[in-house]
Amino acid sequence: LSQAWHMQASVQQQSADYLTGTSLVTDDVTQLRWHNNVQLGSANLLSVGVDHKNNRYRNGALPIKRDSSGIYAQNQFHHGGHDAVVGVRFNENEDTQDETTYDLEYAYTFSTGTQVGGATNTGFKAANANEIACSPAALNPETSRNYELFVKQQLGQHRLGISGYHQEVENLITFAFGGGAPCFGTYSNTAEAELAGVELQYQYANAGWQIDANVVGSKAVNKATDSQLLRRARRQGSLSINKTIGDWVLGAQVQAQGKRTDAGF
Repeated sequence: LSQAWHMQASVQQQSADYLTGTSLVTDDVTQLRWHNNVQLGSANLLSVGVDHKNNRYRNGALPIKRDSSGIYAQNQFHHGGHDAVVGVRFNENEDTQDETTYDLEYAYTFSTGTQVGGATNTGFKAANANEIACSPAALNPETSRNYELFVKQQLGQHRLGISGYHQEVENLITFAFGGGAPCFGTYSNTAEAELAGVELQYQYANAGWQIDANVVGSKAVNKATDSQLLRRARRQGSLSINKTIGDWVLGAQVQAQGKRTDAGF
C-alpha cells in the first residue's frame, strides 16, 4: 500500500505590507493543503484531498476576512492510446454560495504520432478580501464553463499543435482605475463575458536544445456591449530557446502582445 499511496501536506504563508498614498495596507494569506495520490492498478491514478485558504486584508478601515475550503477527487486513466481525466471539486466559501465544479478530459494517440482530444470543465472564483475592500457594491462569485479541442502531431524531435477554446463567464470580476488611496480603483462584476481563441504551438527537443513557440489569436468581449474586455490583447505570441550544457541551462525568451485597451489610458 505504501508504494501505491503517496501523501503530501503543506502550509503556505504569504504576507505583504505596503503603502498606498498615506494608508498602510496589510494582506495576509494562509493556505493549508492535504493531497493524496493512490495508484489503482496500472491504468488509474486517483487523487483526493482537501484545502483551506484564509485571507486577511486591512487598508486602514476595519479588517476584512475571507475563508474558503475545498474537497476534491480526480482520476487519471491511461491505457494504450487512451488518456482521460475525470474530476470533481466542492467549494465552500464564506458569505457566498457553495459550488461544485467538474473537469472532463479525453485524448487518443494514434500510432502515427497524432493525438486528438478535447476537454470541458466548469470554474468558480469567489472575490478575495482585497477585491471586497475595493468594491462599492457586493461582488458575486465568478462562474465559468469551458470547452477545448486540440490536435497534436509528433514528427521526430518536432511537435506541432493547434487548439481552440471557448469560455463563457458569468459575473467576471474586473478592475477599473479611479478614486484615491488606498484602492486607486474599484472592482465590479461584468454580467456575462465570452472568451474564445485559437493557438498554434511548436516544440523541438534534441541534443540538449529545447525550443517552444506559440501564437494566439483570441477575443474577450462583454456580451452585453460586444466590446473588448480591458487589458485583453487580441493577438500574442512567445518564443523560448534553452540549451542544457552539463549542469547549466542557458536560455532566452521573448514575448509579444497586441494593443490592450485600459481605462483612462
